[in-house]
This record gives sequence, C-alpha cells and structure tokens, in this order.
Amino acid sequence: MLALSAVTSDALRAVVAVAVAEGNDVATVAQWEKSLVVHMKRPLSEGLAARVRTEHPGLTYYRHAGDPHNPADRGFTDGQFSVSFPIAG
Repeated sequence: MLALSAVTSDALRAVVAVAVAEGNDVATVAQWEKSLVVHMKRPLSEGLAARVRTEHPGLTYYRHAGDPHNPADRGFTDGQFSVSFPIAG
C-alpha cells in the first residue's frame, strides 16, 4: 500500500487533512490507471465539499454513479492525484 506522502498535491493533502479532522479516515492510497487515489472511508460532508470549492477552486470535482466493478463515489482531482469519498446508499 502506498503512503499518503506519495501525494504531492498540496491542495489534495489539505482536503484529506480537513476530512480526517472531521472524523473521516483514509481507507487506502492506491495507484489507478490515471491517478494516485486517496480513498476515504466515509462520504464527503457537504460542508467540506463547499469549503473545497471555495478554498481550492483549481481542483476538479467529479461524481461517479458506480458500475459493476466500482462503487459510487465523488471527490476531487488535481492532475495525477485524486481523493475519493464513497457515496452512501
């Protein structure tokens, strides 16, 4: 398993730090085809989503509805790095 220190995006590291401060946890850090992804254990809070959009406007928001191979998630990307939060439900 890769360590969070492998993520060199300051903005994404800040998002993860705030999520952890809110009580979320990092589930894993994994290399996917297009990016290094920090997978969080719990969903993205609406407060953190709004804060990220304000404080880190350079991050790209995404939402994936899920498919037979991957559960639904949403999060933010910054070049070759992403943070992924599961969608409850």
